[in-house]
Amino acid sequence: MATLVMYRSVTGTRALLTRSLADQAQRKKPGIIRRLLKWTLLAGATYTGAYYAIKYVQKRNRPVFDGPKQRVVVLGSGWGALSVLHHLQPDQFDITVVSPRNYFLFSPLLPSVTVGTVESRSIVEPIRKLIQKIHKTSAQFLEAECVDIDPTNKRITCEDNSGIVGAVSKIELDYDFLVVAVGATSNTFNTPGVKEHCHFLKEISDAQKIRNVIIDLVETASLPGQEAYERQRLLHFVVVGGGPTGVEFAAELRDFLREDVSKIYPGIDKDVMVTLVQSQDHILNTYDKQISQYTKERFQMDGINLLTNARWVWPVGVASGCGQWVWPVVAVVLKVSGASQ
Repeated sequence: MATLVMYRSVTGTRALLTRSLADQAQRKKPGIIRRLLKWTLLAGATYTGAYYAIKYVQKRNRPVFDGPKQRVVVLGSGWGALSVLHHLQPDQFDITVVSPRNYFLFSPLLPSVTVGTVESRSIVEPIRKLIQKIHKTSAQFLEAECVDIDPTNKRITCEDNSGIVGAVSKIELDYDFLVVAVGATSNTFNTPGVKEHCHFLKEISDAQKIRNVIIDLVETASLPGQEAYERQRLLHFVVVGGGPTGVEFAAELRDFLREDVSKIYPGIDKDVMVTLVQSQDHILNTYDKQISQYTKERFQMDGINLLTNARWVWPVGVASGCGQWVWPVVAVVLKVSGASQ
C-alpha cells in the first residue's frame, strides 16, 4: 500500500512538473515574439528617423537664391541628371530636363538583359515619372536633342530627332544654369575595326541586339551537317575588357550557354567557348586584388578562358563572320604586352 501511494505521489509530481515546464515554455514564446517585434520596430524607427534627418540636412544645405526662380536646364536623363535633380530645391528653380531618351536606364543590369536573366522593361523607368516623384509639378521634360549652345546669350537650341516629327521640330530655351549630363560614348582607344565589327554594350538596344545575335549563332551552329570546326568557330565569343561590365557579361554568357541553351540544344555546350581579353595583368583592376583573384579562380572553374597582358589590335575573319564580339566581343589578332611588335 505504501509503495502504491509513493508511486502515485511520484507520478503526480512528474505530471505537475511537466505541466509547469510546458506553461513556462508557453509563457516564454510570447515574450520572445514581443522582444523581436520591439527590436524590429525600434530598428525601423531608427532607420526612418535617420533617413529624414539626412534629408533635412541636405535640404538645409541646398543653395538658396533671392529674387525670382532661377532657370535650370538639365541635358540628359541618366545617373548624373537624376543626381542633380535630387539636389535642386523645387521652390528655388524652374527646371527643364531635355533628353532624346524619355526613360532612365539602370545600366548595371544590361549584361543580364543580353541573356534574358532580366527583361529590358525591368531596368527602365519613365523619366517623367521620376521627375514628378522628385519635383512634383515644378519641373518639366522635353524629348529632344540639344544641337547648339549659345553661352553668351545663355540659350540652347533643341531638335526633335524622334521617328515622328510635327510642325515644330526645333525649339530654343533660355537658362540661368546649364547642366550637361549627356554621358559619354564608348572608348575604342582608336582600335581599328571596333566601330565597324563590334557590339557595344551601353544602351538597351545594344543588349537586345546582342541577345538576338547569340540566338542566331546558336541556331546556325545547330543546323544538321554542320562541321565541328564550324560550330566551334560560330560559338566562340571573345569579350574585350576586364572591367565590371566585361566580367559580368562573360559570366552571364557562359551561364546562359552552358545551363540554359544546352537544355534546348543538346550537345552544343561542348563547342562553346568564352574568352575574356584584358590588357593588364589582372581583371577588375579597380577593385581589391582579393576580388580579382577570386574572380580569376571562378572563371577557371567555369571554363572561361582568361587572357591577360594582351590587347586587341585588328579582327581576322571578318568577311566570313568569324564569331561575334562585344566591346567591353571573336576571333582577334592580339598584341601581347612585352612581346615584339
